[in-house]
Amino acid sequence: MAKGAVIKIKDNGYTNRLRAIKSLDGKVKAKAGIFGAKGDEQHDEKSGLTDSQLAAIHEFGLGVPERPFLRSWFDGNKKAIRQKLQEVAREVVGGKMDVYQAMEEYGQWAEQELGAYLEAGIPYPLSDYTIAKKGSSTPLIDTTNLFHALTHAVSRDS
Repeated sequence: MAKGAVIKIKDNGYTNRLRAIKSLDGKVKAKAGIFGAKGDEQHDEKSGLTDSQLAAIHEFGLGVPERPFLRSWFDGNKKAIRQKLQEVAREVVGGKMDVYQAMEEYGQWAEQELGAYLEAGIPYPLSDYTIAKKGSSTPLIDTTNLFHALTHAVSRDS
């Protein structure tokens, strides 16, 4: 290097964005599923259950065969979830959105993907008796109430 040469580092705000991201570690969270106001809606008049209660019954097999549609989607899509989170993280580091916006985008994506999974028919077959009774072999979708109860939320802890 020539004597008297000056090296100037220009990071275009990268260091500040990285510091802001690190300061939010664990403080901005996204979730998707059946909860909140949508989950509190009555599923149907016959059962008297809310959508959240019915989802929990099916998710954990409480008195019916277990059909974990939420857990199975998350477990079966770890690679896609990681890719989506990496995609929104690049947007944050690139200064195109903040962490809250990134988690909102991820939450919307997860909600849509969960809906598509439920609508396509989860891989837990119904019994012949249940198929004859409801007239369909697609689990959890006869009223579409659970499908419409899917939602997402982003929270910012202090």
